[in-house]
Amino acid sequence: MIFSGDNITVKNINLMDLGLQGSALRHKVIADNIANVNTPGFKASDVYFENILSGCINKKGGLEGARTDKRHIKFGGAPKVSEAGPVIKTDASLVYRNDKNSVDIDLEMTKESKNTLYYNGVTQRLTDELRILSFVIQSGGKP
Repeated sequence: MIFSGDNITVKNINLMDLGLQGSALRHKVIADNIANVNTPGFKASDVYFENILSGCINKKGGLEGARTDKRHIKFGGAPKVSEAGPVIKTDASLVYRNDKNSVDIDLEMTKESKNTLYYNGVTQRLTDELRILSFVIQSGGKP
């Protein structure tokens, strides 16, 4: 989390930061998958964070259970931006080849292209948001 506070701009920047972190992790996982395309028995992994971000934005998740102690298990409710993060998952049952390797190079290259577009889009949006914030700070909040 870059900033703390309840301001909508701060929340947007923090969500974009989380998106960039998830995208950077996805790039590392894709690179690992591609590097192991010829490793027998290697299982491809993927990174999931879009649903988590969506839950933070839309505040979906139903009722949240009350916790009287921070060590209690949290259940229900929408994830908070400060608690959200990308998750790496591996499907051990998925196999594409006889050597039990589950890496599909065409799929990985497609994921890499899509992830690059996503990363560039979020980076551009974050740059715009920070440019606006900088302008407001420099102008002293005057129109």
